[in-house]
Amino acid sequence: MTKKLTLIFLVIIAVIIWMLLQKNQEKSNPVQIVSQQNQQITETPEQQTKAKIKTLETEVANHMAEDISQPIENTLKELTYMQLYEKSLVAKDCFGFYLLSENNSYGLSDETKKNEIDYIQDYKNKIERNSKGRQNHATEQQIQSYQDHTVQCTDLKTEIESNTESSDREKESFSFAFEQLRLIMTAKEPISDEGKQLKFVLKEAKAFKNTTWELKKLNAGESDLSKQETNLLKQEIQNLNFKLKSSDYFGKEAKLTPEYLALKKEFDDKQAYLDLHLIINQQELIHHKKILINSIAVLESHLKTEYPLVFNEAFNGLNLNLNSSNRLPHFYKLDRITKTALQIPIISQQIFEQSGIKDKNYFNLLLQPSLDLYQCYLGAECTFPNNRRLTYLCYLPKHDFQETTEGLFFEACEMNIEDFYLQNYLTGNQVEDMNVIFNYLVNNYAK
Repeated sequence: MTKKLTLIFLVIIAVIIWMLLQKNQEKSNPVQIVSQQNQQITETPEQQTKAKIKTLETEVANHMAEDISQPIENTLKELTYMQLYEKSLVAKDCFGFYLLSENNSYGLSDETKKNEIDYIQDYKNKIERNSKGRQNHATEQQIQSYQDHTVQCTDLKTEIESNTESSDREKESFSFAFEQLRLIMTAKEPISDEGKQLKFVLKEAKAFKNTTWELKKLNAGESDLSKQETNLLKQEIQNLNFKLKSSDYFGKEAKLTPEYLALKKEFDDKQAYLDLHLIINQQELIHHKKILINSIAVLESHLKTEYPLVFNEAFNGLNLNLNSSNRLPHFYKLDRITKTALQIPIISQQIFEQSGIKDKNYFNLLLQPSLDLYQCYLGAECTFPNNRRLTYLCYLPKHDFQETTEGLFFEACEMNIEDFYLQNYLTGNQVEDMNVIFNYLVNNYAK
């Protein structure tokens, strides 16, 4: 935007200079007149023109120097680490809106995007489609809350775009604002103790994620077969697997037929042959295991904190979901990823085993409310509209992970999160079971 203004300014100056020169050419060159009264020299029109040009050139130079002196990300770099972190949380909450904007605006001009995309009407339509009897329309408070959300997301992305140098393709990504803010945060030194702990935990969580993926790659190994033979073998195994899964739909009897058993044997033989020719770097595997174990220990130690945000980031870091198709993001084991004897249950697995709850789906239903209420216990803001989770539940256009109550939760717009969960979101038996998880968190992590 600043560069455009500078260009317009230069064009205006050029036009003024041209007009002054044209006017000067129409006049003859007069003789200089000296006034005896005040001893001041009266300038000729040509000299006046040159003086005006010089003044304008000085103004342009000063303006451009000022423009150049403004560093990229200037307004964002003035923010504290915690302010940047809060903005990154907003950007994360906006993922859904950015995806909606990206999908709706595909192939449209900028003007069409502004005039034809009505997100509020789209929101109302979505509510009507997803409602199943509990609440079939949005209240004024819910519509206002969603509208505030869209404005907040739009303004944030505009702010990030105007303060960073990125390609149009990068800006189109739903995670653009979040990634840019986290990038700026890496160069910012926190002042508060909370900020310092947050930066450390985010760094460890990233290391945990990267090491886990690296372990997965190392365990996959490299084949000593040719690339062509390896690819052909993998394709054959994939085709056989598809045929076997197709047979599963016909029940247990289908698995006893000679055809199925022959397919299963061929699949097992080819997979065994492929595994036989895999070369795994055991030394690197052991090295990355040690790094992973250390990251887990560091993140677990930061669960015992007085800061709700630090606890939340440490917990989320430990419960990294590597399988996007997994509908239970709080569960996975490292031995499943590494296919090794590394038996380290992740934190939510530990809580699940200690809770006495038998069903993981049911436990997963209760875990998020337990975490939210525990962060309130630590001192987090837990009233609407200052609580991010409560605000999200207020305008939620469809059911979240609550399977017993579908539709919208207008009550979330009117009360604190504890009352909302206990009075409107969970049943009596669910509240009792949730208290088991909540008490575990308090007894094991509260300082």
